[in-house]
Amino acid sequence: MKFRLLHPAFALLALLVANVRGEEFTWTGHGTFTFDVPPTVKLQGRPIAEGAFGFQATPKAAVPALLQLTALVTPSDHAISESFVQNQLKEMAQPMVAGSVEGKSLW
Repeated sequence: MKFRLLHPAFALLALLVANVRGEEFTWTGHGTFTFDVPPTVKLQGRPIAEGAFGFQATPKAAVPALLQLTALVTPSDHAISESFVQNQLKEMAQPMVAGSVEGKSLW
C-alpha cells in the first residue's frame, strides 16, 4: 500500500528532473560553468569585468525576481580583503545602476 502512495511522488520527481536543461558558459582562460536550469528560468552569463564573470537568472513568467551570481578570479598569493570585494562589486554594479535612485544611494 505504501508503495502505491510513493509511486506518484517518484513519477513527479522524474518529470521535474527530466524538464531541467543544461546551460554552459565558457570563460576563456578559466574554464566552463555548467548549470542545471528549469525551463521556466532564463539564465544569462557573460564576462563583466577583468577577472569577473556574472550570471543573471530571471523567471520567464512576469514575476519581479532576479538572482545574480558573480565569479571572481583572485591571485593565489593574495588573500581576499573586504575592501577588494567592495571595490569589485562597485565596479560591476555601476553600469547596472547608473542614473538610478539605487545607484545614488550605493556610493
